[in-house]
Amino acid sequence: MSRSLRTLTDNEIRVLVSDSFGLDVQMDQFLSGEIAINARVTAQDSAYVFKAEYPSRTMTPEYADWLSTAHQAAYESNVPVAQQIPATNPFQAASGKSSGFVSVAHVDDEPVIVRLQSFLTGTEASTAELTNDYPTQIGTLAGHVATALANVPPAPDMILHPWAFESTGVNVKFASERLQTWEASGHVPADIGPSLTRVLAFSRHIAHEFETTVKPLLDDFPQQVLHQDINDQNVLVSDGKITGLLDFGDCRVAARMAEVAIASSYVLTARGGSSGERPRDIISRVSTAYQDATRGTEQHLTSTELEALETAAITRLCLGACTWAARVLTTRPQELAHAYGQKRLARTWPVIEQLAQ
Repeated sequence: MSRSLRTLTDNEIRVLVSDSFGLDVQMDQFLSGEIAINARVTAQDSAYVFKAEYPSRTMTPEYADWLSTAHQAAYESNVPVAQQIPATNPFQAASGKSSGFVSVAHVDDEPVIVRLQSFLTGTEASTAELTNDYPTQIGTLAGHVATALANVPPAPDMILHPWAFESTGVNVKFASERLQTWEASGHVPADIGPSLTRVLAFSRHIAHEFETTVKPLLDDFPQQVLHQDINDQNVLVSDGKITGLLDFGDCRVAARMAEVAIASSYVLTARGGSSGERPRDIISRVSTAYQDATRGTEQHLTSTELEALETAAITRLCLGACTWAARVLTTRPQELAHAYGQKRLARTWPVIEQLAQ
């Protein structure tokens, strides 16, 4: 079994950064991350984020290098993303292409994909006091991101992704069926038990609506590379304004309306449960801002795309709620995945309850 990268010592991280990026850094602290490790390191007056993960079916060196290409396109278009630090010995794909920002290092003789980026200041939107115009800011950001990524070529290899937009309806059905089985056996989180039956029924309903009214249209919608994960844990804010966007790990080709649909679903988790504003009104505010930001560009949505957006956003929200509930049920309390699932569940489930009433 591969060694957990979170057990890397301060000196090991220092050597990895020095060998791969030519910087002499000091380890500060590990940051949050679902798969890759993220460590804040410093050099003189600058701070960076060192990212490392083992290659896998969903993250190959080729794919990581393509993600860095997409990231760079956003950076060069003034989207508030981190500056990437060039690798001293960058990975080069078989095609000869290279972003210049990814390196393959080794930990205990095992290959590890490593990257280094500038550290963005700000507070995660998931823990910040958000202003009333947050949905508008997110819609504007989604529009700018979609425009910035419009000319990025597709990934060289199609990587299977569990959160693929076109599979949203099917994934909701599968996740809700698992929860229904656990409900029947009496194993459900105490905070969602009383409303589980109603929420699962709503999730299955909206998944069916997605499959019958949205999915048949997706192949005919314009396709492009998208970030696809503008969520409240990947957005940084300061003084009520968005200052940063993190994590291009879910970036892939999809129907262009997916960017604003996914972004809207996560705004619901940040605003819909406690703001007093109707979830569907929040989606409308996000999409209106997106349309304003993309006016005059090819990323501006058609009326048909806009008609499909609300169902797509709510279905994605249900996928999150069911997925995190299932994760809480299948992990032990001491596991990081359990705590992460609880945190996400607490932000998604109340909105589903509101929609299901």
